[in-house]
Amino acid sequence: MDKPIVTIVGYALILFGLLSLILSMIGLRLTFLSFLDFAGPLLGFILKISMIMLGFVLMYISKTIQRDRQEQGD
Repeated sequence: MDKPIVTIVGYALILFGLLSLILSMIGLRLTFLSFLDFAGPLLGFILKISMIMLGFVLMYISKTIQRDRQEQGD
């Protein structure tokens, strides 16, 4: 995968995961992520945390892709 695509997807997952988690604490929710809460609040919480963690993993992968390409170019 290309680095900019992985980075954008990682940032989006982190942003929407954190925003959804914060909004659910005050009783609101994002309409396009409302399906996460249909199975219950615990599963919704776990899925939101998983989105955030996956976002961080993708960000790490994008950094290692960049580092590997720089090492191969040198």
